[in-house]
Amino acid sequence: MKVMLIERRGPSVVVEYEDGGFLQRRIVPMHEVVGGEVEAEILGRGIPYGDSFADAMADVDMPTPETIADALHRQNLWTGEDLRADPATVHLALREALGDVLVALLDRTNPKRRRRAAHGD
Repeated sequence: MKVMLIERRGPSVVVEYEDGGFLQRRIVPMHEVVGGEVEAEILGRGIPYGDSFADAMADVDMPTPETIADALHRQNLWTGEDLRADPATVHLALREALGDVLVALLDRTNPKRRRRAAHGD
């Protein structure tokens, strides 16, 4: 499978690749990267790199299309022309609509929280 080298870590490397339309990163032995490719079996045995954001959001209530539309309206964005004319305000509205999701992501990927959970705190 075609990979991009992201970072060298001693005898290993972090590689990035696309699997099923989604970007993935794994840590694999450097000698397994040949011509910018790594065997799929080796990638499968590699160490996943990064936090599982999907797992962190698994039980978070995601905003509905109506909630997002309301956030846009509250910022006086009512038409596609409004969206294109004021991208900064669009970002503000989306941040407001996705606020609970962001809080959950930050909390559930916090290393201090993981340490407490590992120790049963």
